Amino acid sequence: MTGIPGGHVVLTQVEDGVATVTLNRPQVINALSAEMVRIITDALLAWMRDPRVACVVLRGRGRGFCAGGDLQAGDVDADDFLRTEYALDALIAEYPKPVIALMHGLVLGGGVGLSGHAAVRVVTDSTRLGMPETRIGLCPDAGGSRLLGRAPGAVGVMKAMASATMSASEAIAFGFADVFVADLDALLVALGAGVREGRDPWTVIRDSGLVREPDPVSSPPWVEDACGGGDAVEIVRRMEAGTPDAQELAARIREMSPFAVAVTVPLVRRAATLTLRETLQREYAVLSGLSARADTAEGIRARLVDRDVPRWLPARLEDVVPADVDALLDSSRRPLDFHTLTPPKETAR
Repeated sequence: MTGIPGGHVVLTQVEDGVATVTLNRPQVINALSAEMVRIITDALLAWMRDPRVACVVLRGRGRGFCAGGDLQAGDVDADDFLRTEYALDALIAEYPKPVIALMHGLVLGGGVGLSGHAAVRVVTDSTRLGMPETRIGLCPDAGGSRLLGRAPGAVGVMKAMASATMSASEAIAFGFADVFVADLDALLVALGAGVREGRDPWTVIRDSGLVREPDPVSSPPWVEDACGGGDAVEIVRRMEAGTPDAQELAARIREMSPFAVAVTVPLVRRAATLTLRETLQREYAVLSGLSARADTAEGIRARLVDRDVPRWLPARLEDVVPADVDALLDSSRRPLDFHTLTPPKETAR
């Protein structure tokens, strides 16, 4: 068993051809810091050229895989953090060796960025996955807008607007995960044994006897009726005129940042036809613009620090200026510095 030097916040090892990255900040549900992103990136780049490594496993200690970026970490340069985080997300998606993400417990925001673009995405009974950005004045990022945009029907738009989470079965049905496994530790044992015998990691997982059929999932008809077209105001008004469940969700959406919700709807829809790199570049520009607005600081203060009701500007969806939304969506930032892989790998997602 060998490891790559790093910090205690991320543990790495190689055994039986399986390289493992373990996020090790359980006290904050493995919220990502700049140091963690650097350690993971360095490990992946080293293992790419390591003949001992057949596949990579991403996992987290404690009650969740990763609760997203650590918004209270005090990283000196938030812009640099976004750039390195997004480059890591693309590296995982394009990695020349299979990356297997074990998505237990909470998988939110940047945690979806780490896991949702992996070659094999494994969920379990405890999985609760989501992109909760609108509740703090931001938009889905880390490639999450593309996953949401490619979800069946309009369910991705609905989940994004409401910062709603999904179960393990929903994650599979909506394209965020591939297989359901109840016992992740047993899966790791089977994976190590199979890879040691020279077998393909995906075949090992599929034939392990540990994969379980997910529960059936269906979205109520009102989701498509309400969210299938129109802007955020039109969507919420349709919900408010609909079933009790739709009305309840509309009330939840009205608790989110109105401007962030208004931006999120077209962002998610447009991302459905973009490549992952194009999506990350677009999210980088939009998120940078949102971060400069008062709502982001207010959302972090209210949701994460003082635990009270945020005071959004503007206060209502109806008061959002459409031209401001369009200007942000059409904004641009300097190109991201993606890692160059030789040979490059086309992503299937």
